[in-house]
Amino acid sequence: MTHGVTPIGVSGLGLMGGSLALALRRHAGLAVLGHDPAPGVAELAVSRGIIDAVADPAALRACPVIFVAAPLRYLDSAFDALAGATGIVTDLGSTKGPVIGTGEARFGGRFVGGHPMAGSEKIGLDGADADLFQNAVWVLTATANTDPAALTTLETLLPRIGARVVRVPAPEHDAAVAMISHLPYLLACALVETAQRQPDQATLRLLAASGFRDTTRLALSNPILGRDMCLTNGAAIHHLIPQLQAVLTDWAELIATGDGSALDTVLQRAAAWRGALYAPKETPAP
Repeated sequence: MTHGVTPIGVSGLGLMGGSLALALRRHAGLAVLGHDPAPGVAELAVSRGIIDAVADPAALRACPVIFVAAPLRYLDSAFDALAGATGIVTDLGSTKGPVIGTGEARFGGRFVGGHPMAGSEKIGLDGADADLFQNAVWVLTATANTDPAALTTLETLLPRIGARVVRVPAPEHDAAVAMISHLPYLLACALVETAQRQPDQATLRLLAASGFRDTTRLALSNPILGRDMCLTNGAAIHHLIPQLQAVLTDWAELIATGDGSALDTVLQRAAAWRGALYAPKETPAP
């Protein structure tokens, strides 16, 4: 095993759980016990050096920190399997509102909702990447019930794998990720769906280049996870779709009327906002 005396538990060894386990071993030097309900997955993770050993739920319950990386639709059953855990339990789900009540009901203040703002269109252990969380924001959605010691432990542990930990209340988190994560996924899928409906498929496929490839990359993500995020964060997503439709309707009118000046304004505004969003941040002078 790696140098950590007490192993960390990871339940769920898909892309996120596998990447987390690998990061904990490689960057934090910690031993990791892993479990996955799918036959052979945990054993494969051992053979690839992603976890140190296969663990059943009983063994995970003894770990001081347990990360539950199960898909959203399986979180309830994953929590049930860990009932009686004495350590800290946290999840990686992209929707937090429905999860927090369930987690706190099972584990009390030792449950801390979490969501790493990182990912990939890859699926499963084949996409496991020890550097996935480098410089990534990791949200912790603490509540009034959260044990301060549990929160401190995670805020100390996660930077060891390169993550930048922030605290965000669950309602604010869910509204934000609907805009910057869930809606973009649906947009990518909608572009692909629109392309599939075009009559001249041969020419479209011949000419599709980097613009279409980059804009639709998210459509390659696991569609089951996409469905789950729509169902668990549906209210926030549903609130945004009419706003997007209104923008597209306004722009369609500008194009139909040939209003070049107005198009310049909205497109330049979009470019400026997007450029500022990811511009390097200046470091304050000491």
